[in-house]
Amino acid sequence: TTCNSGCGYERTTTHDYQSSYDTLYHYQECSICNEKIDVKSHKYSNACDTSCDCGYVRTVEGHKYQAIFDSDNHYKECSVCGNKINIEAHEFENACDKTCDCGYTRAITHDHKPAFDATNHYKECSVCGDKLEIKAHQFENNCDTTCDCGYTRAITHDHKPAFDATEHYKECNVCGNKINIEAHEFTNACDTNCDCGYTRAITHTYSNSCDTTCNVCGNTRVTSHSFGAYVYNNNATTTADGTKTRKCSVCGYSETITAAGTKLPAPAPVEKPIKDTTQIFSDVAQDWYTTYVNYAYTYNIFKGNVDGTFKPLANITRAEFVQVLANLSNVDTSNKQIATKFSDVGIGDWFTPAVRWANDNGIVAGYGAEFKPQNNITREQMCVMIVNYAKYRGITLSVVEAKESFADDRAISSWAKDEVYACQMADIVNGKGGGVFDPQGTGLRAEASVIFTKFHKAYLK
Repeated sequence: TTCNSGCGYERTTTHDYQSSYDTLYHYQECSICNEKIDVKSHKYSNACDTSCDCGYVRTVEGHKYQAIFDSDNHYKECSVCGNKINIEAHEFENACDKTCDCGYTRAITHDHKPAFDATNHYKECSVCGDKLEIKAHQFENNCDTTCDCGYTRAITHDHKPAFDATEHYKECNVCGNKINIEAHEFTNACDTNCDCGYTRAITHTYSNSCDTTCNVCGNTRVTSHSFGAYVYNNNATTTADGTKTRKCSVCGYSETITAAGTKLPAPAPVEKPIKDTTQIFSDVAQDWYTTYVNYAYTYNIFKGNVDGTFKPLANITRAEFVQVLANLSNVDTSNKQIATKFSDVGIGDWFTPAVRWANDNGIVAGYGAEFKPQNNITREQMCVMIVNYAKYRGITLSVVEAKESFADDRAISSWAKDEVYACQMADIVNGKGGGVFDPQGTGLRAEASVIFTKFHKAYLK
């Protein structure tokens, strides 16, 4: 507006102002003279705002970003200006995942349904497996297989044998479970015991009230017959009482018993005339033994030899002694074709029937498998056979003499001692002179005649 020559003239002009700015201010600047008016500092909304309304854009330091989320997204947001970057929707593993990796937690509703494993039952989400209301399975007892939740377990019953009135089986002693059920088995209608141990009551079948044997099983019982009066059978003899019989009116069974006191009187004994053997046998003379030989021959106790001799002073064998015992009992010895248990007593021997009879009736025992029939009999053996024969006949030897003390008592065999003294006290076998018995000495036929005569007169006549 002022003249440059220094005249002082000032003119009126119009500036050509245009909007402009620098790094600090914005203003109106004349495009000709660069005069500036309306100079003002730039204005920004905040420290992160880069643009002033004048159009100036400044450079600012980085935003102060922080991780932030809302109900839909997560992002980074400047704490100064609210600028948001990296905006992403939340991510979850499944519909039940409540927490995004950014830290946002949402509210969800699980799809819980009943479920169980081998130990517990619970409610389990079908989506994520979340469990609640977890409880141990419950069973009524050790054998209960099913929990109320529906879980079924495997168990082992404690089965033990048992039975009732109809069947046997194995039954669990905890829960009563039964297996192997079978009907009882019995041999027949009367069998009371099944193999399982069950015992039943049965009723036997009998033909009538007197029948003692069951028609099914053979069981026997004691019954009482309906007897009438006894009827005498009129069959007594001189040696035995008669009998009387009564009959059951139900079954017809007859019972016969002895009618005591009905034995007939015995006839007066008839003495046989004693034969004189001195007139029969060529070798029998009047001697100490003659009367005994006469008696034994008369009563058919002894017989002579085929050569017409008696041989009174000959030794008597074991076979001969047994034959005399058979003669005393009138044993039929005609059948020689029989066997014995003795290897030295053969079929057909003259003494075989007598030895068989004596052994069968406990009179002789022999020497194991042998009898030794041809051995001369000893005095103690004669005593044993006499006592055994008396037992066979049911005879008790009388005691008529005091027991002697034989000087050779120790020589008497232990198995014969009782029999020797029994015969001595019965006055059947006497000792020899000098107070000895001579148990191992052999017996003569004459001595045997004395023994059998005394025995016959005392017990059999």
